[in-house]
Amino acid sequence: MSGQLLGQRIKALGMPCVVVQEGGYDLATLDENASRFFAGMTA
Repeated sequence: MSGQLLGQRIKALGMPCVVVQEGGYDLATLDENASRFFAGMTA
């Protein structure tokens, strides 16, 4: 599942949401993945 689709599905729940990024991510792809996730949350 893509990060953008995941963000859209969370948004579709219609509930308040807090995003916590705990670490341990691949820094080479973090920017792109986080951007896609938040794009889905705000679409």
